[in-house]
Amino acid sequence: MGMATSTDGVSWTKHVANPVLTPTVGSDYDSVYTSSESVIREGDSYRMFYAGRVDAIHKYFSIGMALKRGKLIGP
Repeated sequence: MGMATSTDGVSWTKHVANPVLTPTVGSDYDSVYTSSESVIREGDSYRMFYAGRVDAIHKYFSIGMALKRGKLIGP
C-alpha cells in the first residue's frame, strides 16, 4: 500500500517511501497481499485497518491493524 498527500484533494504527491505497507513474509495474516485500507486518526496516533490474505486459493481475508504514533510523514 502506498501513501500520497494533497493540499487540495485534486493534485496528489506520492510518498517517497512507497510502498509503506507490504505483505509480511511468513505471516499467518497477510503473507500474500494487503488491501482495502481505512485510516483513523486518534489523538497523535494513526490506526490503519486493512485486509490481508495468506494465499490465492482461499477466499478468506483477515483484518489487520497497523499503528503509527507521532508525525505521519517527515523527520
